[in-house]
Amino acid sequence: MIYWFIGQPGCGKTTLARRLKKHFDANGNPSIHLDGDDLRKIFGNAYAKENFTKEYRTEQTRALQRFVAHVADQGIDVIISTVNPYREVREEFKKSQKKMREIHVSTSDIRGRESFHVKDFEEPVTNYIAIVTGGGLSEEQAFNNLYHYL
Repeated sequence: MIYWFIGQPGCGKTTLARRLKKHFDANGNPSIHLDGDDLRKIFGNAYAKENFTKEYRTEQTRALQRFVAHVADQGIDVIISTVNPYREVREEFKKSQKKMREIHVSTSDIRGRESFHVKDFEEPVTNYIAIVTGGGLSEEQAFNNLYHYL
């Protein structure tokens, strides 16, 4: 299964993804968590912010999708947390993957990452789970809301 957390920087994608990974580990589910920050460390300049044009992001997302699908095909649950701003690319991938959950995380809280927001982020419209964080909701409550939908 693929669990792809999307949303603007600072909305809680990584926090929820890590909680899901911890849950899977505690229950003996083989899984891997890939985060946008980790991918930038691993691939260096390939994920440098100055490269983040729409075309470049689309190309990198498709390559990442192929990798994620390959890992999932090995029987490992993949938990991934990236901005992944373009709906068309996400929708293509969802159509090709029967075992995939797109989780759109959002918040109205100010968390200091707003300068990194992607201006042309496209909200999901089909077949996704919407999770709102912040607003007085604890991390535990947000995770419980997510787990309810999974």
